[in-house]
Amino acid sequence: MKLKMITEDNYSRWKNDAQLWKKVIKFGIVGGMVTGVHGIVLAALVEFWYWNAVYATFVAFVTAFLTSYLLNSLWTFGVMAKNKMYFIKFFAVAIVGLLLNVIIMYITTEVIQWNYQTGFFIGIIVVPTVSFSLNYVWTFR
Repeated sequence: MKLKMITEDNYSRWKNDAQLWKKVIKFGIVGGMVTGVHGIVLAALVEFWYWNAVYATFVAFVTAFLTSYLLNSLWTFGVMAKNKMYFIKFFAVAIVGLLLNVIIMYITTEVIQWNYQTGFFIGIIVVPTVSFSLNYVWTFR
């Protein structure tokens, strides 16, 4: 087995990977909290106010978006939330996430006729993966 020398280039690459993973972990923590907000709002609207799950997903997503922007811009990516371009780009990514969420909810509840929780859990897997990738490579650059 060949050992690699630690060069400045190797250290820089490792350090950047470590910073990326730190952001991924923070994004995951924020995502967990925001998913909770989304889930609570969704369940409250469907279970207590008898809203259609597709419409309730929209309201829940908007509520979660505002929470997500503040936490991710300040903590995960370490930028000031006051920057309008970050907000506009983050909003565009959120719209992509919202559309994915609504499509997933529509397909699972209206087409396949599964319970709305199934659509919610599928969305938990798909939307954060797409959102982090877009925010990392585009929004906060």
